[in-house]
Amino acid sequence: MASRRTRNDPRREETRAALIETAESLFAEHGIDGVSLRQIGAQSGSSNTGVVAYHFGSKESLLEAIFHHRLPAIDQRRGELAAAALDAGASEDMYTLLRALWLPLYEQVNENGMHSYAGFMGALMRSHWGESRIAVDDIYLETSRLGERIKSLLHRGQRNAFTGRMTMVAIMVTGALQLIDRAKGGPDHPQMAINPQTYFDESLRMATAAVQV
Repeated sequence: MASRRTRNDPRREETRAALIETAESLFAEHGIDGVSLRQIGAQSGSSNTGVVAYHFGSKESLLEAIFHHRLPAIDQRRGELAAAALDAGASEDMYTLLRALWLPLYEQVNENGMHSYAGFMGALMRSHWGESRIAVDDIYLETSRLGERIKSLLHRGQRNAFTGRMTMVAIMVTGALQLIDRAKGGPDHPQMAINPQTYFDESLRMATAAVQV
């Protein structure tokens, strides 16, 4: 009798990773509610358009899988940047802390060189699915600590509006990363003259001002 596949089956994990990355890119481009599980399956090249439902069950579980696919490396990088800020005596500098929060998303690109996870996060926060990200806060502790450090630098009135402001800032920064991607050109987006690093840095300066208003 053939042995039963386990969660550690390399073929199964390879399929799941491919589906996750396809979903991430489609959600980034069309929005969370603009893409069905069947569309993701078809876009992945599978002849079985029910493959996403088979592996993940629901859209909510698929969103969680995207977090767990990307956040381990992003969370670790945020911890490294936060530690570097502390060593440099800049642990109370808002720009430095926001850079530690968002630089890992600038650095993270998919196989096509696009900021797919940043685009996905922007789409997520513009949808009613935004709170799904909060559900994994207790797992990715470097990110949570960094958020608390940023919040601690604000006065009481600013802290009361912290969650809303950070959501709006996140939409702005992820939007800047999507504009950087579009500046590379393509069939639907003529190439624009944008220096990616300069554009990203400018979005961080704007984010710093917005958080502290």
